[in-house]
Amino acid sequence: MIRPPLVTALITSVLGLLTFPAVSTPATFTVFGPQEFTHDSAGPEIEIVTFSLLNPGSFYEVHIRNGEAAGERQGGESNTKLRTRVRRAAIAVNGVTVVNQSEFFRKPRYIHKQVKLLHDNELTVKLYGMPGGKITIEIVGIDNDPPMIDAVVSPLPNAIGWNRTDVPRLDGQRQRGRTEGHVAHLGGR
Repeated sequence: MIRPPLVTALITSVLGLLTFPAVSTPATFTVFGPQEFTHDSAGPEIEIVTFSLLNPGSFYEVHIRNGEAAGERQGGESNTKLRTRVRRAAIAVNGVTVVNQSEFFRKPRYIHKQVKLLHDNELTVKLYGMPGGKITIEIVGIDNDPPMIDAVVSPLPNAIGWNRTDVPRLDGQRQRGRTEGHVAHLGGR
């Protein structure tokens, strides 16, 4: 069966839309870090860091990487690499505990937690145990806000919905022509 080109194009477009649906994922932005915290002494080590942000009403997550990043040591996941992981730590934001010591007991590679932030924030990191352990902390915001678009009709149409004015050109000069309804008729010289 021979199909007209218009029907074929329409079927292809519809199938393409059904096969590849539009997926919208929220964008993220970094509000703190990534900053590495290393346990250097034999006793508990406490570090306090402050940071500010513009929109405390957004959603935020604390991302914690326990130990070294991939590629910092040769040979993959070795015992040496496991020793750089922290076994006990506590992390608080604005005085509220976000991650407690028990969550580090099994030396997890990553920990992600939601957190509420203010305009001015204080991050408290307490590291315990053997020296040499390190964690990297990053706080990211999740942008779920849809874009705001304001449409403006200019110049306004007359009482019956028409406008008959010159069409402005992109370079700021005036183009001879007229607009009628939704169609612009351009005149040349």
